[in-house]
Amino acid sequence: MLNRILYSFLLLACAFPASAQWHLGVQAGPNISAAPLKGEPAGSNLQTTSRVYYFAGITGEYHFSNRWGAALGVQYAVRGNGYRVRENPVAVESFRRQYIDVTPVLVYRVLDRLDLQAGVYLASKLGEQFQTGNSEDWNTGIGNIYSGSDFGLAPGLRFHAGKWVFMANAQLGLKRISQFEFTNELGEPSFVSERNRSFQVGLGYCIF
Repeated sequence: MLNRILYSFLLLACAFPASAQWHLGVQAGPNISAAPLKGEPAGSNLQTTSRVYYFAGITGEYHFSNRWGAALGVQYAVRGNGYRVRENPVAVESFRRQYIDVTPVLVYRVLDRLDLQAGVYLASKLGEQFQTGNSEDWNTGIGNIYSGSDFGLAPGLRFHAGKWVFMANAQLGLKRISQFEFTNELGEPSFVSERNRSFQVGLGYCIF
């Protein structure tokens, strides 16, 4: 799926190389991410926390009119989350996952400098690491805890200032990226799952 979208992006870039409606830009910034638990049993002492990582990518955009356009972005994004056991606040485990994201979106110009975006993201995981306790070292597990792919909704907005762009995007994962069995303090088991949630705030630059 990712290969087909990238191939379509390259065809589009070749088809409109000299058009004034075609734009290419780069962007980067912090990525505030989490993976909330779903199905956590009542009385559980497990608490999830968010983590701040980063993203960087390139976006091609084609405008059909003064108001409407379509964009396709490819970015490297690091997302992750943490766990905290309430009875032992020192026992924190942090996870991070590296992805290549493809983000096809529709663009609508609300005001002269303000755009709204609505689309999806398709992600392929490159790797994952974790931290235990108070250690600052990142470790690679023997197996993969998280799914090798992800997808979800990608709404956002942009504010233009000349060739510079200030952006804010959300990534709302629809796919279950992990599932594990959890037992609460009463010994009651349940299956708990996670989905990616992230919020990106970044700065972009329009090359042409």
